[in-house]
Parts: sequence; structure tokens; C-alpha cells
Amino acid sequence: MCTHGDFLQAWTCLPEAVRSGRAAFEVHTGRPLFAYLEAEHEAASVFTRAMNASVAVDALLDGVALSGTERVADLGGGEGALLAALLCRHPNMEGVLFDLPHVVSGAGPLLRERGVADRCAVVGGSFLDGVPAGADVYLMARVMQNWPREGAARILRNVSRAMGDSSRLLIVGHLPEGRDTTPFLQAMSLYMYVLYGAPLRTAEEYGKLFAETGLTLHAVHRVEDGESVMDVRRA
Repeated sequence: MCTHGDFLQAWTCLPEAVRSGRAAFEVHTGRPLFAYLEAEHEAASVFTRAMNASVAVDALLDGVALSGTERVADLGGGEGALLAALLCRHPNMEGVLFDLPHVVSGAGPLLRERGVADRCAVVGGSFLDGVPAGADVYLMARVMQNWPREGAARILRNVSRAMGDSSRLLIVGHLPEGRDTTPFLQAMSLYMYVLYGAPLRTAEEYGKLFAETGLTLHAVHRVEDGESVMDVRRA
């Protein structure tokens, strides 16, 4: 994905992105990434295969206790690779796969192949408008780091409204540590800026977003140079 077509060529627009405040990918293509993917099917296929092949299963399965969880909603879950792994590990758990309609329309084969289709509802929609209610755990993997502050706050408000008093929100993604950030995470942060106009946030920066959206950071399972997990609750 990183060297495919516009994903690579967007780097040539990094100077203009810095001057304008727009994502380099949007400067290069004239469209934000997800609008571009909706229209460009070859690039969307590359993107989806990349996400399915590199899903952050280990950080979630090894770092977070999910025993007793009955229903998990994977928000922005693509074709369901991560949710399928969770359901395979927890045979008594049910799932809700939530993403844009044209994205989840391709989830059926993967869910059937993993043997979890009968325990996974597939729902099309945008988390910018709202998310399904009634889950014990809400999961957002590689989602929040894709959105600049305004969009991120809007998404978190919608999730907060859907959560029950005992619900948890698990945010999976790269989590830098301010000035002590490793070279790998510095590079990843720059790549997020090129694609989305949103460099990686620290836990402290997320904390400010949570405070504005009715949430609070409960715990962090940090994985250096990997994908960490933030356990978030309603304030």
C-alpha cells in the first residue's frame, strides 16, 4: 500500500500540505482519503487487503481482559478481520461490525471463512452521524489516529452517547510519548499527516479530547513501536 500509486505520490505534496493545513493526500488527489477510496476501487482493494493483513490482533487479545463481555461493536472495522479474531477467541461473544456501507458489503466472505458470521451483525453507517447502541465494548482500531481534532471529537461524542454506564471503549493505535517518541513512531506520525492531515496524538492529547466529549481514560496498555490500547470509559 505504501508504494502504490497515489499513496506514494502524495508525499510530493507534503510542502503544500504544511503551508495549507490540508492532508498531502487531499492536496495531491483533490479528495480526502476515504472519499477517494469510495470512488477508486483498485486503490480501495489495496487499502482493505493491507488493513486485513496487518490487523492489530495481538495488542488487543494479549493486553485487554475481555472475559464476560457479551457484545462487541467494532466501529470502522472494515471487513471484520479484527472482530473475527476476537469472536474466534471468545466463542460466547457476539459482534457488530460497523463501517461505511460500501466497506461492510465485502465482509461476508471473511466472516464466513472464519466461522463467525452467525455471531456477527453487519451494519452500514458513518460514525460521524452516530453508532449502534447496546454494546458492552466499543472497539476502534486504527480509527482515531486517522482524524484531525474536529472530526475526532465528533466521533467520540457519538460513541459516548451510544455507550451505557458500564460500557468500555477500546482505542487501538500507535501512541507516541511526546519528546521521547521513537524514530518509528515519528515516521508513522508523519505518514498519518500525509494521508489524513492528522499526526499521532499522545495519551495526554487524547485525554483533552476525552474530557471534551464526556469520556475519561481509564488505563493504557502501551506497546513500544507497536499498537497500544487505551481503555476509555464514560466520565
